[in-house]
Amino acid sequence: MSGTPTLVVGVGASAGGLQAFKELLSALPADGGTAFLLVQHLDPNHESLLSELLVPHTTMPVRDAEQGEPLQPNTVHVIRPGSALAVRDGRIELSEPTLHRGVRLPLDHLFRSLAREYGARSVGVILSGAGSDGSSGLRDIKGAGGAVFVQKPEDAEFDGMPRAAINTGLVDHVAPADQLPETVRNLIQATLEVDRKDEEDFAVEHATSFEQILRLLHDRNGFDFTEYKSGTIGRRIRRRMGISGIVEVDEYINHLNESGQERDLLIKDLMIGVTRFFRDKKAWDSVSETVIRPAIAAMSDGDSFRAWVAGCSTGEEA
Repeated sequence: MSGTPTLVVGVGASAGGLQAFKELLSALPADGGTAFLLVQHLDPNHESLLSELLVPHTTMPVRDAEQGEPLQPNTVHVIRPGSALAVRDGRIELSEPTLHRGVRLPLDHLFRSLAREYGARSVGVILSGAGSDGSSGLRDIKGAGGAVFVQKPEDAEFDGMPRAAINTGLVDHVAPADQLPETVRNLIQATLEVDRKDEEDFAVEHATSFEQILRLLHDRNGFDFTEYKSGTIGRRIRRRMGISGIVEVDEYINHLNESGQERDLLIKDLMIGVTRFFRDKKAWDSVSETVIRPAIAAMSDGDSFRAWVAGCSTGEEA
């Protein structure tokens, strides 16, 4: 099958990941037009049999990632040892892995590229593993409007990566590895439905229902989203509906009435903080050249330079 994938799903694991990969692939839909990229922490000095070991567990083609290869729907692309896997312009991008404080974080690297390239069509899945790889990159996926699913820590052989992801407070769904595909399937259907209906048309058609949802969030949780753009509201609501396996807006309103957890998840989606700074590159290049560099150049020994950032998201901008 050729064409643009419905969704692009990055799946990551380290220790204990092989069994989790098998359980996940065995239940994933093979005909949803979705491309899957698998990242595992591999020994860079040894050949990997990961692709061969996964072939019996899915009807989709499973192949080692090749530099420049177009991303294929209904296909599983697997990281090669000693490489960093990403996507750019719809193609596989392999590069030398970089170290962050002496540690390779290949899943963060993949997630950031998915967010950049596919936005709301990007999905991150974090399975068994030690450490915290993926918990930084998932913020990019969420900031771009994508979704993040995590293996239930009690179901994982090693729970470090799942727990680190959950601790961000940004995860959409937590379940055993063999139950996560049902949520992926729901999201595929919701994405196809979005493609069939224009975003603005959907917002106009359900304007009254959206108002009802916003009143509900205000009255029950104390959050006021009335000044948010209707397109943003509609996009986030439809995504949460898809993850929940709900088709009709009225049914979703009932779900929100009954589930405080779902209200919290929708609120988090609407309030998602984008932590990447310098997003407006031209403006910040100008600030750097006309303000920051001259100020630093004029400093004497012992002088200090301080910066304040108003309205920062998580404090790292300054």
